[in-house]
Amino acid sequence: MTVLNVVQLLTFVASVGLFAFAAIAPREANPTKRARRTRLYLGASMIALAAFMATLALDSTGWSSYVKGVAAACFLVVGLMRITQSRKP
Repeated sequence: MTVLNVVQLLTFVASVGLFAFAAIAPREANPTKRARRTRLYLGASMIALAAFMATLALDSTGWSSYVKGVAAACFLVVGLMRITQSRKP
């Protein structure tokens, strides 16, 4: 198992774990805080998914690596937008 495979495994587990945490953890009584915390964890999950897609793009060759790279960039942008939305008062 190469270092790249280990990084792929860790980023995938992180993205799935953060997504599950976003669905389960925010048990706030205040609906505004709950929505804000959910957006924060979903944004972090998207960024971890972007890292996973980037490692997949590094591991492949040909046109599929470009598609995976674009998907990683899109996940990164969406994740950053989610985190920015969670920080708005």
